[in-house]
Amino acid sequence: MKPRIRLSWWGSLLLFLTLCSATTPAEAVGMPAADRRGAERLFLLAYQDYLQDRPWSCMALLAQALKKNTYMVDTYLLRALAQRRVGLLGEGAGSLEDYLEVRRQDVRIRRVATTMREEQRTLRELLYPRESGFAVSVLERRAPEILPLPLWNPLVWSGLAGGGKLRGIGDTLFLPDTLGNRVHLFELGDRTEHQSLSTPEPAVILPLCPSRSWILGARGKVHEVWKNPLNDQYETKPLGDLGKTVTDAVFLSSKGLAVADRLGNQVHFFRRGNWVPYASWSPEEKGKDPLFEPVALDLAGPFLAVADRGRGEVHVLDVFTLQVREVLSLPLVRDVAWNHEGGLFLLTEDGKLYRTPPLPLRGRPLELLAEGLEDAWSLSLVRGRLFVMSQGGRRWWVGDLGPDQKAQVGFLSLDNLRIEKRMGMEWLRMEATPGSPFPEGVARANPQVHSVWQNDLLTSTLKTLTLSRNAEGILALSPEPVQGGMEWGRASRLSALWASLERRSRNGKPLPPVLLLDSRLRVEESDCLRLLGFALLRGIRVDLLCRERPAPLLLDRVRRLTGGVLCVDDPAEGLPPVRLARWEISLPLPARDVPFGTPSEALLSVFGDALTYQFRDCVPLWPNLVPQKR
Repeated sequence: MKPRIRLSWWGSLLLFLTLCSATTPAEAVGMPAADRRGAERLFLLAYQDYLQDRPWSCMALLAQALKKNTYMVDTYLLRALAQRRVGLLGEGAGSLEDYLEVRRQDVRIRRVATTMREEQRTLRELLYPRESGFAVSVLERRAPEILPLPLWNPLVWSGLAGGGKLRGIGDTLFLPDTLGNRVHLFELGDRTEHQSLSTPEPAVILPLCPSRSWILGARGKVHEVWKNPLNDQYETKPLGDLGKTVTDAVFLSSKGLAVADRLGNQVHFFRRGNWVPYASWSPEEKGKDPLFEPVALDLAGPFLAVADRGRGEVHVLDVFTLQVREVLSLPLVRDVAWNHEGGLFLLTEDGKLYRTPPLPLRGRPLELLAEGLEDAWSLSLVRGRLFVMSQGGRRWWVGDLGPDQKAQVGFLSLDNLRIEKRMGMEWLRMEATPGSPFPEGVARANPQVHSVWQNDLLTSTLKTLTLSRNAEGILALSPEPVQGGMEWGRASRLSALWASLERRSRNGKPLPPVLLLDSRLRVEESDCLRLLGFALLRGIRVDLLCRERPAPLLLDRVRRLTGGVLCVDDPAEGLPPVRLARWEISLPLPARDVPFGTPSEALLSVFGDALTYQFRDCVPLWPNLVPQKR
């Protein structure tokens, strides 16, 4: 019989301590030893990538630095700034909150986190507005002030015989003279130009892309007009006959269009190339007096606004189901146009211009913007401005859109930092893109900018530039190839955009000035929010290509907020130039005999005020690491 081995309580404790002492603390916990020098080298490389506008590479290096030293909390700060640059505002604010868990007393970074949260809320309010957040100033203008016409041009002193519907795409304004049998095309960009074509009874011009359009005659005749790239002259050819009277029309996508038939008391829906309507719509009440009289159409996403002059109503239809989503009452309504908030501009025959809040209306009243617009006939939004024309074309009114009187959050992105030495002093020069839904107004404003570094308020010199550059280096995202000599990425979801942009960045390519997105991409709300923030921060225009189906509503709203154009055909001849405001900021750097400290202590904060927008961005500034301008 074997003897039993009994351990006392003290013996058990002694055995446990002996086993614990057999391994080191690091081996017991499983934590690798921190590589501080390796983490610091990776952090400096990430900082250089951030200065050279390679945010994805910057974030990858910071992730490696964090693996080498998990206690290096400064990586969270630089990662947050890089995340903001790629539109990840929520994730950036989260990274700053992780930073603040360790450095709770860092008030400077707490304010930066608050700003990011405010920017995130602003994006959601822009996509889902509840009330109108912009103002409209309507003034009468003479034709030569807004159109490239000399004083001796007949349009100035005799006007039109009888105008049709105003339309525009990019920098081009289309003006049909229905009774005069002519079409006038105006280029309102840097190179102003006017051309005139003879066309029988043109009622409306429907842009396919910036270089090609359809002309619909009042009796249903259809002509195609395009710009010959060899001589920059417009040419036309007949296409077919709709067999309906045409008051207004709009393309729904590359496959179909809607036509307002005033005499037939219906809205007809045609497939492109087939001159027989596949569906027609009129209000359900049959035999109601007065009769349904559609006089104007406009499309926003899948929603079609129909102005009914006969009954004094505006109907909002879902083009997929032809179900009425909203009905507004407005006597003598003449024309209608969607705005970037999801509301409507409404023009009446008695010379009044109204605006609705963002739909649905929910019983809220219409806002009167202007009255006394004598003989007002048609309106259109072109280059972010509201154009209103009289029927004779001799009187014009222009509405400048801008933010209302409430303080609003803008989006600012600093780039191209460089150090210059002049007169024995170091000067920091940098550029910035102030992003907002009204870039033209911000460019014309007189902004005030000041900077804070090392707890000193620095005197900043600002120069505003309004840049207009050709839309080169476009990135197109679509399930099928896109013509036009642009870079194309195959995708079925909008989320694939970020992988394409990251590949461009890692290959050393700059960000594209224009994103051309297919309307068939599957869209998530988070992707639209990120896309809007990214585009406003980086001065990128979002254009849409409506192949086979109308654009999703949120994606169409992003397009309008960034000043993008809508095409229903591939833009083989290119897209309109990109215009944006750029700030050139220069400031003297005070001499310092002490180290510049941690990223928080070296943080340079730039504050800008323009109109009612408040812009802010920040970047850690170590002058010895910033490129020197020779």
